[in-house]
Amino acid sequence: MEQEANADVKLTRLVNRGLPQIVSFIAKTITSQAIRWSEGATELHLIDSPDLRLGSDLVDRKIVRDVYADMESKLKESAVYLDFEATRAEIKSLDRKLHEELVIIRLKRIVPGHCDLCPL
Repeated sequence: MEQEANADVKLTRLVNRGLPQIVSFIAKTITSQAIRWSEGATELHLIDSPDLRLGSDLVDRKIVRDVYADMESKLKESAVYLDFEATRAEIKSLDRKLHEELVIIRLKRIVPGHCDLCPL
């Protein structure tokens, strides 16, 4: 994501103005957004304030929103994101299966513990 943000010419003006941290900020935010999408969220969760402040500098929100929009469309179509989404779904499925197996192991009293279903 940082490479994509670095390559975006819209950010060049901000980076040249002495705001190189905007690139890592955008990369972290869009990565966080990707995680939210992989968990089922559909909305774009960006900055709520009319302006973005990094340190003591005020950043043009329109530039940031344009970059986010570009990165969002590229991200959702990228093979890397689709693999990431599939992997997160697989992990969630495995987690559920593991939990079920642990419940069975406890019920069979193979390992010490207690049963949440039995009053023992």
